[in-house]
Amino acid sequence: MVVTVYVLWTLFLLVDSILGRILYRLLGENIWGLGLLAFLVLAFIVGMFVTNVIGKHLFGWMESLIKKLPLANVIYNTVKQMSDAIFSDRDGKKSAFRRVVLVQYPRPGIFSLGFVTGEGDEFKQFSNIDLIKVFIVSTPNPTTGFLVFVPREDIIDTDFTIEEGMRMAISGGTVHIHRKKRQVNKI
Repeated sequence: MVVTVYVLWTLFLLVDSILGRILYRLLGENIWGLGLLAFLVLAFIVGMFVTNVIGKHLFGWMESLIKKLPLANVIYNTVKQMSDAIFSDRDGKKSAFRRVVLVQYPRPGIFSLGFVTGEGDEFKQFSNIDLIKVFIVSTPNPTTGFLVFVPREDIIDTDFTIEEGMRMAISGGTVHIHRKKRQVNKI
């Protein structure tokens, strides 16, 4: 904690002294902390500009370049699909994960946290069982895991949000989720 405070204080003094001198020349008066405030405002304005104007074009160009590289495009597309599935409401897209459930996996009596990704309609021609697709993430890396097809009646719904479920999975269950009573949503 002492090191963190020291580093932040040093950065504050550095930024305040650099921009403070410039502002002193403009205003003719030294106001303590104004340099840091100016830096934060400047960083915000530059960040907004880069994110909305230059950043989109630059990101699009880099993405098209990566997609042209033989091995890199496979890795990039896989990671991008997984991140789109995990992180909800990104660029207006909803998460591929619909809800957080418990399923008996890898054997009966052992429960695993899973994320419903959809109905198992692809398998209706092979079986009369109503299956649900459930992705069971690996701890601590949520980009890997297991896809299991679970009969609808064997799924236990939770009231966790996707983010709460992810936090629990990534932390290996060490994070305690503080929850209020919520309505459990079904597919």
